[in-house]
Amino acid sequence: MAEIRFLPPAAKFFKKIKDKKLKKIFESTIKLIADDPTIGEAKSEI
Repeated sequence: MAEIRFLPPAAKFFKKIKDKKLKKIFESTIKLIADDPTIGEAKSEI
C-alpha cells in the first residue's frame, strides 16, 4: 500500500465535506488507488 499524503488545500477540502456518503466514497476510492495505483484510466496522454 502506498503512502497517501495530501497537499494542504486538498486536506482542507476533504475536511469540509459534510456529506458522509460522499466522504466515504472518496475514502474508499483513495484506498483502492493506494493499494493498486495502476487501476483506472489516464485522463490525458503526454
